[in-house]
Amino acid sequence: MIVEHTDTIAAIATPPGAGGIGIVRISGPESIAILCRLFRKKGMCGPAGPADFASRRLTLGLICDPVSGEEMDEVLAVVMSAPASFTGEDVVEIHAHGGPYLIRSLLGLVVAQGARPADPGEFTRRAFLAGRMDLTQAEGVMDLIAARTNAARRMGSALLCGELGSEVRRLRENLLDLATRMAAEIDFPEDVGELVDTTVLFREVVEDYLPSLESLIHRGEAGIRLREGIRLVIAGVPNVGKSSLMNCLLDRERSIVTDIPGTTRDLVEESLNLSGLPVILTDTAGIRDSEDPVESIGVERARASILNADRVLLVLDAGRGADEGSCALEKEVASCPYVVVVNKKDLVEDSRRFSLPPSWQPEARVDICARTGEGVDTLRKVLADLAGVSSPEHAVLPNLRHTRAFEKARDALVRVREGLGAGYFWDLLSVDVDDAVRELGTVLGEVSDPDLLDRIFSDFCIGK
Repeated sequence: MIVEHTDTIAAIATPPGAGGIGIVRISGPESIAILCRLFRKKGMCGPAGPADFASRRLTLGLICDPVSGEEMDEVLAVVMSAPASFTGEDVVEIHAHGGPYLIRSLLGLVVAQGARPADPGEFTRRAFLAGRMDLTQAEGVMDLIAARTNAARRMGSALLCGELGSEVRRLRENLLDLATRMAAEIDFPEDVGELVDTTVLFREVVEDYLPSLESLIHRGEAGIRLREGIRLVIAGVPNVGKSSLMNCLLDRERSIVTDIPGTTRDLVEESLNLSGLPVILTDTAGIRDSEDPVESIGVERARASILNADRVLLVLDAGRGADEGSCALEKEVASCPYVVVVNKKDLVEDSRRFSLPPSWQPEARVDICARTGEGVDTLRKVLADLAGVSSPEHAVLPNLRHTRAFEKARDALVRVREGLGAGYFWDLLSVDVDDAVRELGTVLGEVSDPDLLDRIFSDFCIGK
């Protein structure tokens, strides 16, 4: 899908705000000409010419207003000639001092010379349309920019390096070859003979294609968690150590801790990096009946946060065990995945001397002492294991768009498997094989429509 553009785009490529360096990026057929009209090399009286810039080498000079002749800034400029550039077009970058007003003024000069302001993600979109990368690599650029943890950074890097694209391309090419042979048998049975062996095809579907897609779908679920994170809510009756647990997980004093029941009266939220998984950790008010109107509001907010949680930490006091209040609260959290955290284990001889009620169905139970931190590392590991990201098998993890396409491709191949068992003719089975090929093509961007590209690149920042 090679697309040539006749217009030239420009944008500020560095984040908003003051900084040591600000970059204006230009891409398109007029990029070098625009730079030449604005740039003056040290010691030169007039504008620069294309021969003054060696491709992919920085050149020191001045940016001048071509109308007033005013010297705007001393800059470094670099030209990256087509097709060996990010977008596959002539690309220019002007590296100036990073004052916000100055950078906006430089962009204004570039636009006044004939460039238009770039849309969000338009540079990367042009790279995709020029065949410089597939769609998974383009999405990897966004993942790298948005990464909040090292695991998310590794995931974006793996996408950008084309690891997912290579995996999907292999699967798609095999299915495309199969679809071609099936079509030949359907259209020219007397000329080509038997090109598809039913027994071999059934084995390939069952042992290769479907397991590959199931693996991609499973990895995609982990990828969604790594990109979007989870909401982890700490819940319990008053004075069981919820705020102490919050401080332990954060490794700093965030929540107020006292011996007075009901100290926490509102939601306390903080971001937490849990083995590479972005987490919004919420400390809540102790849930109990109260005549205090402020505490009652806090309790209601705690209940609402439980309903919106991805996972709940149900905290118990080792000395009190699963008392009446905790049993009532367990019924409220039971609709959400939850982990029982038995706190204050240091205050009893054996914190496991009591058993949880048979009706409770937690994902795990961890005994800790939030005062000393004993058992908290074990809790972190349990939570990371439950989230499936403690030791990811693959650095490259599909996103939600990919996963939905893989699910549709899997469903199509399940129909092929069932059709083979039922003895369906090739003309029926080929329709499902074509569906699987098409869905995998949407992942790579080989089968796409403008609306899909608009949705993907609209989430990018301007200048990338």
